[in-house]
Amino acid sequence: MNELKIVSLNCRGLNNSNKRRDALDYLGKTKGDIYCLQDVHWNERLKESISLEWNGSCYISPGTSNSRGVAILISAEANVTVDKIHCDSDGNLIALVIKTLTYCISLVVIYGPNDDTPDFFKNILTILEDFGTPHCIIVGDWNLVIDPSLDTFNYLHVNNPRARQMVLNMQRELNLYDVWRVLHPDDRHYTWRQRNPVKQVQLDFFLVSSGLLNTVLKLSISSGYRTDHSLISTTFNLRNIKVGRGVWKFNNSLLDDDHYVKMVKDLITETVGHYACFPYVRSNICNIAKSEIQFVISDQLFFEMLLCNIRGRSVSFSSYKKRSENNREKYLINELDRIDPCYHESEDTRTYIDQLNHELEVIRDKKLQGCLVRARADWVEHGEKPPKFFLNLEKRNYVSKIINHLEAPISKISTIRMIYRRKLLQ
Repeated sequence: MNELKIVSLNCRGLNNSNKRRDALDYLGKTKGDIYCLQDVHWNERLKESISLEWNGSCYISPGTSNSRGVAILISAEANVTVDKIHCDSDGNLIALVIKTLTYCISLVVIYGPNDDTPDFFKNILTILEDFGTPHCIIVGDWNLVIDPSLDTFNYLHVNNPRARQMVLNMQRELNLYDVWRVLHPDDRHYTWRQRNPVKQVQLDFFLVSSGLLNTVLKLSISSGYRTDHSLISTTFNLRNIKVGRGVWKFNNSLLDDDHYVKMVKDLITETVGHYACFPYVRSNICNIAKSEIQFVISDQLFFEMLLCNIRGRSVSFSSYKKRSENNREKYLINELDRIDPCYHESEDTRTYIDQLNHELEVIRDKKLQGCLVRARADWVEHGEKPPKFFLNLEKRNYVSKIINHLEAPISKISTIRMIYRRKLLQ
C-alpha cells in the first residue's frame, strides 16, 4: 500500500548522546517516514552530530542545551522531496514544503510556548500563506487544548485561552481539522500526564487541511519512550517505496545461549550420522571418534553441507528468539497503552506503569548494545566515514531509480502493475 506515516513526539530532551541514540533507534522501529520531534534540547553545536547520526534528511530549529528545539527527521526510504524551509529563532517552530508524487504539503512542527502567546500561532498563518501549498499538516506539542471538556483531566482552568482562541480562528480560516477528534468524536485520550497531583491533558495532536482528511488511513496514540508525552502518528494514503530484506549475518551473541549451543551440537551429530558410511550404526555414531568416521561424500562437501544445515537452523532459531523478544516488547507497549488512561486511579497503577517502563527500557538497552556492536564491526570492516557516506548516498538514490508509474500524454498515471495486467488481458 502507498503510505506516508508521520510520527510526532515531545522527547523531553535528547542532548545526551546515549538517550538520543536509544530514542532515535526506538522511533525507527515505529517504521515512520517523517519524524516530528519537539523539546529536543539541540543547540547549534549539536546540529552537525545529529546529521551524521541520522540516516536520512535532518532539519532542525535549534533551542538551547536544556530547553526547546524542534526537528523534522525524514527517513532515507521516504519518497518525498523538500522544497522550502522555515525556522524560527527560538526553537519552537520549523516548517517545510514536502512533495510526493501527487501532493504538495506544508508540514509545520511546533512546540507551543508555555505562556499565552497568540502571536506565535498568528505567525503560522503568515508562513502558510508564504508557502502557498494546497494542503497543510500542523503537528506537535501545542501546550493548549482544542476542547477542554474532553481533552483535560483534573484541570480547573483553561490554559492559554487567548492562544487557544487564535488556534480556533486558524482552524476556521484554513479549514483545518483535528484528526483525532474527527475519528474519535467523544473519546478521552491524553498525551501528557503528571503524578502529583494527578493531571492529564491532550497537548499533542494533528491539524490537517480538509483535502487530506480522506487520505488518512490510521491515527494512533501510543505510550512514549523515556518521556512524559505519548507518541502520536498518522498514516496517509500517499506514495511510498518498500524495500526488501537485508543480507543475513551470523549473530555471535547466540554463542552465549545454552539452548542454541546444545541445538548446534545435536545438529552436528545428526549431520555426521546422515552422511556416515553404511557400516556405521547411526544410533551409536556419537561413540565413535570423529577422526575415524568415513563419509559417503567428500570431506569438503560434508563441511559445506554441515555449514548449510547450521545456517538454516541458526536463521530459524534467531527468528524465533527475535520474534519472542519483539512479542514481549510489543506486549509491554500495548500494556502501557492500555493502562495509561488509568494513571490517576491509584498509586499501585502508577507503580505498575513504572515497572513496565523499566522492563521496556531494559529490553531497549539490550537492543541498543547490539546496535553498538554492529556499528563497531562495520567500522572494522569498512573503515570510518567514506563507506557509510557512499552507501547511504546510494540508498537515497535507490528511490529515484525506481520507475513505479508511467504518465501518458493525457496525464493519466498508470502503475507498472496496471500496465502488466492490461497486457495479460489483451
